[in-house]
Amino acid sequence: MAIVAECFTCGQTYKLSDDKAGRTFRCRGCSATVEVPGIRSRAAGSSRPRSSSGGGASVDKRVLLIGGIVGGFVLLLGIGTIIGMVVSSRNRAEERIAVEGEPGLSDEGIAAEDLSDEEKAKRQETYQASLKKRRQARGDRDKKALISNFGKEKVATVVINNVVGDTAAANRYLNRKIFRAAYSIYAGAQERASQQTKQNKDAAAQKALQEHKKQWGKAGPGFVRFEYKVIRSDLPYPRVLNMGRQDNTFTFLVGPAINLREFAEQIGVGSVSDVQGREIHIRAQLPTPIPDPDIEELVLQHGDEKVVRVEVHGAEGSPELVQLYLQNQTEALDNGGNKLSLVAMEALGNGRYQFVVAPVENAQVFAESLDWGQPENVDADAGLVTIAAQLPEHLPSRAELRAAEEKLRAEERKRQADENAIRSADISGKARPGEAELDWALRVLQEENVSRPEKALKALARMDVDDERREEVAKVLQQTIGKPFFRLKDQIPAILHWKTDDTEQMILQMGGKHHSPDDGAALMQALVELNTPTTARALATALTDFFSGDDSVRYLIKMGPLAEGPVLPYLKHKDARIRRRVYAALIEIGGRKSMGSVRSNVKLEKDPVMKALAEGCDAEIRARVAAAEEAAKAGAEGGDGE
Repeated sequence: MAIVAECFTCGQTYKLSDDKAGRTFRCRGCSATVEVPGIRSRAAGSSRPRSSSGGGASVDKRVLLIGGIVGGFVLLLGIGTIIGMVVSSRNRAEERIAVEGEPGLSDEGIAAEDLSDEEKAKRQETYQASLKKRRQARGDRDKKALISNFGKEKVATVVINNVVGDTAAANRYLNRKIFRAAYSIYAGAQERASQQTKQNKDAAAQKALQEHKKQWGKAGPGFVRFEYKVIRSDLPYPRVLNMGRQDNTFTFLVGPAINLREFAEQIGVGSVSDVQGREIHIRAQLPTPIPDPDIEELVLQHGDEKVVRVEVHGAEGSPELVQLYLQNQTEALDNGGNKLSLVAMEALGNGRYQFVVAPVENAQVFAESLDWGQPENVDADAGLVTIAAQLPEHLPSRAELRAAEEKLRAEERKRQADENAIRSADISGKARPGEAELDWALRVLQEENVSRPEKALKALARMDVDDERREEVAKVLQQTIGKPFFRLKDQIPAILHWKTDDTEQMILQMGGKHHSPDDGAALMQALVELNTPTTARALATALTDFFSGDDSVRYLIKMGPLAEGPVLPYLKHKDARIRRRVYAALIEIGGRKSMGSVRSNVKLEKDPVMKALAEGCDAEIRARVAAAEEAAKAGAEGGDGE
């Protein structure tokens, strides 16, 4: 005869064979532990041995005597242990209620199958009473915890009668409806707290601005500091407890519930028959069939037009692995940035399955994107997709999927770590991990919105030159000329370090233009370092520059006699300031080539100051030339003597 077992959490009932009596299993509806009524039969081969007559009687007596002594000792030890356990259990804050009658042997050591019908009935009654007491104790503990969390005035008992239909489905539906009503209270409190905080912030900001204006007027600091009070809701996150079912009446404990009449109407599962104290009574009027609350959530969240029911056939294999595979593969689809939610997965038998998924923008596109089957029918109006499954031979187990997920998480952690390392390197102005310094410098210089290129330019100016990449680097440096945030004083050292014929020509062209003092100085130093007649002529043109003319004298002197010829034409310049610069340069670098031109200027200068400068320059040049000739003559004579 079949045994009927009931889940005391969700109300689901099961019909089981007699050999399952006294066992436990997981409820399919809510995963709670379900205990099967009855007494567990003694295991095969463990039947009580019968006494036998014949030889060996004296041995049996000795065995019985020894067994009696040992049994007595064990019995005394067992009694002591039981007394200790009883005393210990009485000292506990919460009493643990044992389930009586579950073992395969009775208290007298008689096998379950040896009990009379009356004894079996009595033990069954005791067993059921024990389950009831345990259920009551658990309910009392949960109720106490719920009241402690929310406060007695915010907890309500909801009794719903006249519930018809599938018990498990009804339990889930009612539970979700009650939770949704409680969540609306919680969300409302959160929103009110947020609005109050915003009002406090706006009021504090307005007050601070008024005080700032009163104190400073239109002047004063450009920012205002202020403080405001942050309001937080005192309502904890909603919780619903299933307190059990009696026939067609379900009882729930819920928090938070404040205005019970309004709360009862929000539940929306029937007509409110009574509200007394903290207890609500509702006469259920549930739809037939009872809808899946998960599907309802999808419809409420995304709209009915984006919810699609998928029917699958030909999906052979272990139902557990098939469902796991279908769910993982479907939820992993690229859905335009919106993660797919899959609910109500159900195995229909013979390789057929169905589930509901959302949000789906286009049913046809969704069906074609499924890589585990071929679409056979797409009814967008009805929100139905039919798929002929094409599953791999090996369906990954839950452990394999967990391992794969862990691998993906590890890869994601590594990717984030790499991104953080790259971000840190970019912020500090260094090469990224695994990036050569030269590649880093070129990348920085070629970025669209580079704002601080100094580090990259300095790095290029000091690193060893790679001749195979000289042209590449020089070209990049040329492209930076004139770009925002780039300064010649930073660019020139790098350009000279990686110089090519093209960069020399570019420097010469820039030498004839006006520049800021800093850039002009950098450019003139570059001309000195190039040290060619062409660069000397380019540097001499700076004598006429309003900003860098005086500085050009110093760089012409650095260049030495090579600059003498390019400077001489400026002795005839009509501007006395430019001639003064020429005299200052020739005093240091002038030679025999300059003597005639300077002597001519001594006669032509009308201004006494300028005439004195010309005379001093002439004297200095003549003295230097004479000293050089004497040194040369002495060197020649010394050579002849040897």
